[in-house]
Order: sequence, then C-alpha cells, then structure tokens
Amino acid sequence: MLTAPDVFLFPQRIPSVDDPEPSVHTLDMLKLPSIILDLFGVPLETRPMHVWEVHVRIVNLDSGKLQHAIEITHHGDIVDQGKARPWKG
Repeated sequence: MLTAPDVFLFPQRIPSVDDPEPSVHTLDMLKLPSIILDLFGVPLETRPMHVWEVHVRIVNLDSGKLQHAIEITHHGDIVDQGKARPWKG
C-alpha cells in the first residue's frame, strides 16, 4: 500500500484590502487534489484526513500598517500560525 500525500488548500484569491480574507478552495472546487488522492487509492470517506487548509488574511495594525496573518488548519483545528512583516498599505 502506498502512503498517500497530504493536500494543502489555499485561498481562492490573493488577499487584498478590499477582500482581506478570501475563502479557501475545497476539494470539490479543484480537480488535481482529487486526482492525486485517487491515484493513491484514498477512499472518499478518509480524504479529510489528508486535507490541510491554509487561511491567509490581511490585518490592519494600529500603526496604520498592514500584515499578513496565516493559519494552517487540519480538521478545523489550528495547527500552526504566523505573521509576516508589517508593510505600509
């Protein structure tokens, strides 16, 4: 049996000031992740175990600068998070 890869789903658009936290893609929206999981024989009912979501949002700081905040979730639980260096908007 092959070890199945994990799939990371990213936002549908690049975050902007007008759209600071775009929705993350789903397996139903994209063909390639499902094809990869099919090739490794991952059953539909266990696919969520192989899916990680990368949430990216723009945060307005009190200083007037902007910052990217990133959260990686697995099964709805935050497993990692970080922030980029602030920049002028």
